[in-house]
Amino acid sequence: MKRNISFSVAIVALILTLSNQVNAQVAINTTGDGPHGSAMLDITSTSKGLLIPRMTEAERDAITNPSSGLLIYQTTNESFYYWDGGTWYKLGSQWVNNGENIYFPNRVVVGGSNGSTSAALDIQSSTGGVLVPRMYEEEKLAIKNPVSGLLIYQIDNTTGFYFYNGDEWLSVGGVRTINVNSPLTYSGGATPTISLATVAVSEGGTGVTTFATNGILFGSGTSPLSSNKSFVRVGDATTNLIGIGTTGPHSTLHINGSIATGFKARTTPYTASATDNCINIIASGTITLPTATTIAGRNYTIKNTSTGNVIVATTNSQTIDGAATYTLSAQYKYVTVISDGSNWLIIGGN
Repeated sequence: MKRNISFSVAIVALILTLSNQVNAQVAINTTGDGPHGSAMLDITSTSKGLLIPRMTEAERDAITNPSSGLLIYQTTNESFYYWDGGTWYKLGSQWVNNGENIYFPNRVVVGGSNGSTSAALDIQSSTGGVLVPRMYEEEKLAIKNPVSGLLIYQIDNTTGFYFYNGDEWLSVGGVRTINVNSPLTYSGGATPTISLATVAVSEGGTGVTTFATNGILFGSGTSPLSSNKSFVRVGDATTNLIGIGTTGPHSTLHINGSIATGFKARTTPYTASATDNCINIIASGTITLPTATTIAGRNYTIKNTSTGNVIVATTNSQTIDGAATYTLSAQYKYVTVISDGSNWLIIGGN
């Protein structure tokens, strides 16, 4: 009976000892040192490692109710995985080091948790910005094989952002020098608005600058009335004076020099056109003026160099100083007429 009591006491003592060891911190080492105060399990070794449970992916997925933080080594692809409470994640899968570069294969969000699905890099902040590489122009030009779209900030000479377009470095928002051998074109559905500062045109150039159909409009000029006309129009001539050969025009059009107008020698019958101004009739007959209703202010000078009569007629029952026709009855007679928007008026002649 005494023996049984002693054995029972020993068993209880052993259980109590094991219980204390299980609930206390544990140190595994060959030095006899205790565990670190912050560690439940402190393993020290200079020749061996820690081998955690190894299993296949199927065995991993078969674990019932895994605890958040559970760690295993998956033999299927030889990688460590941990359970975050909802998904198994591969340790170190986010950033990849291939020996030359460290990269992330998916989208990156900095400063937030919900990034745009259309952005590879989404930087979110209300207190700071993005700082791109800053360098001198010499350093910018020394970049080997820059890729199209490369962006830097130049800190000397003309400071500012620059990007490489595949051929050259261009200032962001700046003005590009256009190769004169290549046309500058615009394509798109909307009507473009291009603002130009003062443009200096050097002397000594050769050749002619031409405008395509419908020309160019300046100031408050409106759309051309019809197509197939090349011209330059300046709007609001009541305040904008045009000077040719002078820097101080005093009239709507001030030409400091000679003027050449359209001169044509014609036989009759002939109808004056928009390209005529001075018409020399070299054979007697009739010359007809165009309708005056849409060309107010246009004038024609008609000269008779024939030996017979030249009759100046109108269209649509319009008149010349109240008459249906006007006759140049002798050689070298002339008449100058102008449209008032309805009929023709004589403003000169002999």
